[in-house]
Amino acid sequence: KEKTEIAINNLRITKYTSESNYIGCEYEYLSFSGPINEDATAVIERLLSNIKRCVGKYGDEAPVLVYMSSGGGLLKDGFSIGRLFNQNNIYTVVRSGDTCASSCATAFLGGDKRFLNGSSNLLFHAPYKVQQNVYGKTGINCQDNNQDLDKFYQEMIGKDEGNFLYKRTMDFCSARDGW
Repeated sequence: KEKTEIAINNLRITKYTSESNYIGCEYEYLSFSGPINEDATAVIERLLSNIKRCVGKYGDEAPVLVYMSSGGGLLKDGFSIGRLFNQNNIYTVVRSGDTCASSCATAFLGGDKRFLNGSSNLLFHAPYKVQQNVYGKTGINCQDNNQDLDKFYQEMIGKDEGNFLYKRTMDFCSARDGW
C-alpha cells in the first residue's frame, strides 16, 4: 500500500493506493482528519483529479471512498467539499470510533452514498459565531436562520429530508460552546 500525505496546518489529507483483487486494478482513496480549513477544498479537488479510476468489466466506474474524521471548520468549506464530493462519484465514510462534526458532517452529505461504521459519530449543530461581549467575555451567538444551509441540505439529500435535517440542526446550539 502506498500513501501520499499532505498537511495543511492541523488538517491531514492522505491519498492511498492499494491493489484490489475484487476490481482488478490499483484502487485509490482518500482520508482526512483534523480541522477543515479554507485550503482543504482545493487540495482535495487536486487529489481527486489525479486519482486513477477503476473501471469494471461492464464499464462501470468504481466510486472513490473518502474517509472522514474532523471536528469541523468553516461552514462554507463544508459546502464546497460536499459539492465537490457530489460531483465526483464519491462515497463518504466515517470509520468506527471516528467523529465527523459540524462542517465535516455538512461535507459528508455530499457523498453519493454515505456510510457510518460501528461506533462512528456524525454531529450537526446550528451555525454560530464566537463573539466577545462588552465585558470581554467570549460567547457563542447561535444563528436561528441560515437559508444557505437549508438549501444545501435539500440539494444534497432531497427536499423532505433536507427540511427535516435543517429544522433539527437549527435546534441544537448552546450559547456556551455551540453544541
